[in-house]
Amino acid sequence: TMLPTYVGNVSKYYMWGGGPHNPANHFRGRSKTDASYLESPSDEERWRALGSIGNEVSAGRGLVVDIPITENADSEQVYRVSVYMATQVANNEFVIEAMDYSTRSSIAPLASIQNHTNGTYWSIEYTSGVRLRFAPMFGAAAISAVFFDRIKAK
Repeated sequence: TMLPTYVGNVSKYYMWGGGPHNPANHFRGRSKTDASYLESPSDEERWRALGSIGNEVSAGRGLVVDIPITENADSEQVYRVSVYMATQVANNEFVIEAMDYSTRSSIAPLASIQNHTNGTYWSIEYTSGVRLRFAPMFGAAAISAVFFDRIKAK
């Protein structure tokens, strides 16, 4: 999948056992009826599909996703990063910590994600790149999709 021109190389990892690990990609399946699966705009048969990363991240510091912005943004340009999450386990719960990509300073209150078996979205708007940490509370901290938007200037 192609990234927008203003988004750099998105990286993902989790810390466990003293070092970083690359989370595995998991394909959950496809369905024509499960609304928690994402619809493909290019599939004429209207199949939905869902995968995830972070299924194995159930302890430690959580799953980290770094999203650098590569264009010379000024404080007037705003970007939106949205994350889609859908769990198979009803009691999975995690928090999202959003940080400035460069300074690692917190840029939003912690967001608690729970009861997301039918799928849920979380978004943040910011003027530069972000680091997102998905820290497990109960079960795994898995995500299924990340979306990028350049929205109008402030």
